[in-house]
Amino acid sequence: MRALAAAVIVFGLAVSSAGAGVQSSKPGKYVLPSVAFNASIGVVSAVGGSYVVQGKKQPVKFAYQYSLADQAGNSCGATSLGSGRSFALKLNPYRLQARFGLKRAGSTRLAWGKWRVFTPGGIGMQCGSLASTTLPPTDQLCAWSDQNQGFTLMTSGTACGVPPPGACAWSSPATFVNGVYTVGTVSCPHGPCNYRYINQQNPITWWSTPIEEAEALECPDGSFAPVGAFVIRLGHYDSNHQLVIDCQHQTDGVAVLRFTIPSDIGGVLQVDSLLWPFPSHTGPSLVQHETQTSQFNLGGSQSGCPLNLPSINRS
Repeated sequence: MRALAAAVIVFGLAVSSAGAGVQSSKPGKYVLPSVAFNASIGVVSAVGGSYVVQGKKQPVKFAYQYSLADQAGNSCGATSLGSGRSFALKLNPYRLQARFGLKRAGSTRLAWGKWRVFTPGGIGMQCGSLASTTLPPTDQLCAWSDQNQGFTLMTSGTACGVPPPGACAWSSPATFVNGVYTVGTVSCPHGPCNYRYINQQNPITWWSTPIEEAEALECPDGSFAPVGAFVIRLGHYDSNHQLVIDCQHQTDGVAVLRFTIPSDIGGVLQVDSLLWPFPSHTGPSLVQHETQTSQFNLGGSQSGCPLNLPSINRS
């Protein structure tokens, strides 16, 4: 009896396990697509991708998969699957994982390209929900108290690290990495929520570097919350190891999400950030707000004062 070589089917191609034998009726080669992401317009596209038979490209159909996460690592829903060579994102992502696949005409199996991860650097959206988030203790969110610090930020109903019941809340401390200050993450009763960014024709700059700002964090249930750095201060420690404030700046609007401190500036950076929840665009604001304070030592030797940063009030 003549032995038949078993064939292993891979992506619709017949490959003999003995190195020879049954061949596909349309032997060809897949050139798998890669992924490109245009963050400015929120479009993800396939790059390349084809099925070639005897040097000629054959008709193919494309598909995609992607998943989104916020900067705290919270998943923004299940992995999405669709067809086409490109797709648009409804939310500005902090972390995007995507891949494209294709199949030749007459085939039902997709040949997938490699996953690619994009972190465009924006804060974009907050997918953490209060129902699934354990809020950090107050001492992690409040590096210092803004009472008796020489300015009147504390107002009636405002508390550091204590959110109003059932409202959006700080869910992580602020960070300062490679000279970049970023406000903490926020979790809301119903996520994902996304920042409504200000359309800047002439971006505001601090220390000659553009800041990242937004008008508010908006949620699917209609609630929203202005959020951002509210007071920025620079200081130094005296001979008695007491912090002396050299200069401070209070913004005219709650909008600053991220800013950069030049590497040559030294001393101590203190930031007070404010989260001000509203149940809806038409309803009154909640009486209680929530602040978050942070403090970081700077590595330079130059003074950053006077702290006459440009106003961000756009009213």
